[in-house]
Amino acid sequence: MARETERLNAAKVASLAKSPEWEGPPRRRMYADGNGLYFLVDRKSGRSWILRYRLGGAQHAYGLGPYPLVSLADARQRATTARRQVRLEGVDPIATRANERATTALATKTRTFAETAAEYINAHRAKWSVKHASGYESLIERHAVALNPLPVAAIDRASVIATLEPIWHAKTESASRLQRLVKAVLDFAAVRGYRPEGLPNPADWAALKHVLPAPGDISVKRGHTALDYREIGEAMAKVRELPGTPARALEFMTLTAARTGEVRGMTWGELDIGAKVWTIPAARMKAGKEHRVPLSDRALELLRGMARHSGAVYDPITVAVTPDALVFNIGMNAMLDVAKGLGTDKAGRAITAHGFRSTFSTWAHESTGYAPEVVEAALAHVTGSAVARAYNRGDALDKRGRLMADWATYCGRPGETGGAKVVPIRA
Repeated sequence: MARETERLNAAKVASLAKSPEWEGPPRRRMYADGNGLYFLVDRKSGRSWILRYRLGGAQHAYGLGPYPLVSLADARQRATTARRQVRLEGVDPIATRANERATTALATKTRTFAETAAEYINAHRAKWSVKHASGYESLIERHAVALNPLPVAAIDRASVIATLEPIWHAKTESASRLQRLVKAVLDFAAVRGYRPEGLPNPADWAALKHVLPAPGDISVKRGHTALDYREIGEAMAKVRELPGTPARALEFMTLTAARTGEVRGMTWGELDIGAKVWTIPAARMKAGKEHRVPLSDRALELLRGMARHSGAVYDPITVAVTPDALVFNIGMNAMLDVAKGLGTDKAGRAITAHGFRSTFSTWAHESTGYAPEVVEAALAHVTGSAVARAYNRGDALDKRGRLMADWATYCGRPGETGGAKVVPIRA
């Protein structure tokens, strides 16, 4: 006696899926697996699974998906789920699926740019540094205000231009980054099905360039303002006279040639005082790669002067008393404010905290015998070709240790670094 259920097997389904050899009608054939499940072989539309059932006195046919994307085992599982809906709940799976698709279509149609941008950033967050991702989030929050509430499917070129035009001349670099980010978000939306298929990307520069001038034509990119390295000794002497954590943090940042955010986010857990090394995790580095920083005696002295619970001066209550607590818990602009008080560059612009990296770089390249690659490694810059980096995986820590010791010595000679005479630095 033939079994009422599970009449088919994977091998038989694979055989039936081959092009039928019959001629003339019927155009399609159905092979029963049992309990209403059929394998449909259609000479034109292909192969798929069908579940037949009765509900409300009427016969229904519910598509379970195409073969081989949906296997025999998958089809049986889907059929079991649908039968439960019919027999136990009295629910029509065809109507349920139609409602789900309508709900999804409505959600897609009303999905806002802000929601899609957040999804895009989260999807790529793993490959970016924390600073990189937060920078994108800040761009969206501050400069995409007009786009954020709009359905992503309805964004057109006019709305993109209306967002970029007001800041294109005054904040060219930010506006240019925003244009690229909006384009990426809309490309992401198209792939995810949030925008109609084949719809042109309204943030594509190929079209916008006819309305907005190229960034290079209206903005000269300038580096961070920095002191002449011959003035660094006098500047550090002033910093050492200032009270408070921001001044200590600025001097530490200068002595390590680190970035502002790297110093602000430093924790005791990243420090190996005995080995005289600060290891910054990849997630906090601009290049997304772990960076070891050799610490000079003066840098270590600054750390030993910080209270172990963090040495916070702004909100010490919020800092936990743990080995991994922040070393410098200071406000975003605290070090910048200290740097501004140190004077101006040759063009009369206020000194920036980040500019001390430029001061260090110029000193190291122009007045020492250290190899350029050692100096760039101290700045955590990626240099050389991908092939060269693959073969040379060292970070020249010993050489950089001597370099940073010489830099600390140079920064501690206010009477000798100013003026024309430059103290020779050992290589």
